[in-house]
Amino acid sequence: EAGRADEGLARLRATAELEPGAVTFVYEAARIASLRGDDATFDAVFPAVRERSPGVASMLLAFRRATYRGDEATLRELLAESAALAPTFAGLFGLFLGAHLGAVPAAQVEAALAPSLAGSDRPRFGAMLRQLLVELFAARGQNEAALGHLEALASTLLYDVTWLDACPLLAPLRAEPRFTAVARATRARCAAVWRS
Repeated sequence: EAGRADEGLARLRATAELEPGAVTFVYEAARIASLRGDDATFDAVFPAVRERSPGVASMLLAFRRATYRGDEATLRELLAESAALAPTFAGLFGLFLGAHLGAVPAAQVEAALAPSLAGSDRPRFGAMLRQLLVELFAARGQNEAALGHLEALASTLLYDVTWLDACPLLAPLRAEPRFTAVARATRARCAAVWRS
């Protein structure tokens, strides 16, 4: 996430050779491929993700890829699949899927997530929810709301330079000074990680 995706994938590939059944390499390879629009790589590794990590993790990857591609057919399929998840995750997926399909207002998703975002005791989970909100508002053309959530995310746990650089849903935001400021601050945060 912190700006060296190709190096990270190479190291994960090496660990996968030692532990072929582990999910980390294939998951991250699929995640980076979906961000970069690399369909061939995603299609090659995603079946292993579904096999090794069925349920929420693989559905989240499939969901994000479908939103990046504007693939409404896959979003509808995932909505049907999400009913089999535990109620909390089924509800969460239902909200996001419904919003990306235009059946649920993005503000309704934001309101439903407010308790999870306020002082969450699981900061990584809260950061992921904020990323999903940024993507949702950007996809719906609500750039002010997207930028507001991006700034809130940057004030907590944003290290994902790869996402900032490559997520196709963020394209309309990249020319905004507020986006530029977040990207600059995030790169500085990551540079400190590499120096330590």
